[in-house]
Amino acid sequence: MTLEELIADAARRGELNHLSVIATERGFHAVFRVASGTGHSSATDKDPVEALRAALTSAKMVRAPRGPSMKPTPEPDPVFIDVDDMDFG
Repeated sequence: MTLEELIADAARRGELNHLSVIATERGFHAVFRVASGTGHSSATDKDPVEALRAALTSAKMVRAPRGPSMKPTPEPDPVFIDVDDMDFG
């Protein structure tokens, strides 16, 4: 999977809580924190993409949902107030 696909998969699972990469003396250090628990995974590599990929693939995430799990929330009906009917005292 590409890095973009790994990030999209984590987001689809609802597990994308934190993802970061910083430059260090040994290369790049990536950290991925899952949303379903307190765990995280991290990796260091000379290539920032490979560090991110390693952090994402080593994390223990919940199973991917089958089909769309989020349903759009319907918009509430607008409230109409006739100013002529209001009593302003």
